[in-house]
Amino acid sequence: MPQFNPNNAIRFNLPEGSLSTREGTKVVLVSAETLGEFIATAGPKGGAGLLRTIGDTLGREALASLSKPFIEATLPEIVDHLAGWLRVGGWGRLSFERWGDALVADFVSTTVNARAAERLLEGMLARLSDRSVACAYVEGSRFLLLSADTAAEVRGWSRSGMRLGEIVSRLGAAE
Repeated sequence: MPQFNPNNAIRFNLPEGSLSTREGTKVVLVSAETLGEFIATAGPKGGAGLLRTIGDTLGREALASLSKPFIEATLPEIVDHLAGWLRVGGWGRLSFERWGDALVADFVSTTVNARAAERLLEGMLARLSDRSVACAYVEGSRFLLLSADTAAEVRGWSRSGMRLGEIVSRLGAAE
């Protein structure tokens, strides 16, 4: 299985004073604190849009770093490349779990809070799947991947103290 290769994921052009990804996307280094302040200043909609755009860029880079067309890649290869780009960008560590029919992202980040992580993951996964994806923080470092209309309800259940297993059971019973 071809694994994510971080070599040259970010290219430093010191004479020009620029950074770019392997695919040529221009990037900048910014402290997590500065990014957090920028997101807060942008407000809820602006900050969410910014994080989805960052996620979209990370998803695009993950797709480009696969050594084969997306349709031919295995799920472990895709996850490895997504997780690799999150690590290279300093966003955190990502893995996925199956809970029955539910897909759960386990995303540990010291860079962003759970609400911001939802938006970042939504951007990545929307780029990958070419459709709208919602992520709902549930507990610990776990996020459920669902439709946008279900996500709001799941967030409410989570805020009320409902645990992941109970939420997954409730979602399964609703089908």
